[in-house]
Amino acid sequence: MLYFKEIPYEPGKQVRSAIRIKNTSKSHVAFKFQTTAPKSCFMRPPGAILAPGESIIATVFKFVEMPEK
Repeated sequence: MLYFKEIPYEPGKQVRSAIRIKNTSKSHVAFKFQTTAPKSCFMRPPGAILAPGESIIATVFKFVEMPEK
């Protein structure tokens, strides 16, 4: 689960959170970030191939939307 800590949430602003992805297997693995809202949420890097034991810190960005009433 990701938590976006930048508070207060201001509509139209961008918030971000980091996630550590680690390959614990004995072979290379690939990951790819997918979203149903590509204009409001994205990740850098969006995907990669990790060698055994390798890890990467990826940043997830989200644009704050107006709260629903």
